[in-house]
Amino acid sequence: METLRYSLHTTVAQCGCDGESHSTKDLALKRLNNWRQIAKKEKLFPQFRRTLDNWADRITNYFLKRTTSGIVEGINNKIKLIKRRAFGFRNFEHFRIRVMAAFF
Repeated sequence: METLRYSLHTTVAQCGCDGESHSTKDLALKRLNNWRQIAKKEKLFPQFRRTLDNWADRITNYFLKRTTSGIVEGINNKIKLIKRRAFGFRNFEHFRIRVMAAFF
């Protein structure tokens, strides 16, 4: 099981490192499918395999431009944190000012 988990990490890490930048999404999809077949044969990670089945195309889109949504996720997390602490703000305007102050 650990070997299979490690092989997924190496599979994803190696995509695009072989000089075939135009086909890295295809290569990543092919490698993910190979990994899924092994995991299915071994009857491991059933829920994760279903997630990969549903989201493989969107997950492998990362290999097109190598961008993530990490910055947006961080901003959303910070706003949620302010919102949790904002119990007692009188109105939305005070909340908005607090959010703006956090980022500027």
